[in-house]
Amino acid sequence: MRSSMVIALVLLAIVLAGGTFMALRAAEVSEMFTDAAQDLRGFVLAEQWEEAVRRLTAYRLAWEELLPGLQMQIDHEATDDVTLALEHIAAGLESQNLPLALLGCRNLRESASHLHHRDAFTWANIL
Repeated sequence: MRSSMVIALVLLAIVLAGGTFMALRAAEVSEMFTDAAQDLRGFVLAEQWEEAVRRLTAYRLAWEELLPGLQMQIDHEATDDVTLALEHIAAGLESQNLPLALLGCRNLRESASHLHHRDAFTWANIL
């Protein structure tokens, strides 16, 4: 009986620690790409297309590195929304289409901000 209680407490501690770690990681990624959207928006508004393309390339590489781990943690729909927003920005930059690039930046900001909420360590997400 005593060993069962100890095992249950250890498992509970592992679940709580893992959930906290994953929530912090999701918040960090969410903030990183929300900031990226603002950064890219500034270059798009200034019509600094080449610098915007350089920054977008760096953000896309970072996203591709994070994506496999995030897809195990967060549902694919949320990660696909960020990927799609990055593609919209790329299309806007490639054609130097200001409205399309700005729409992509807005979508990236919105999608990235939802990454944290969808993975928040809350009762609603646990149940």
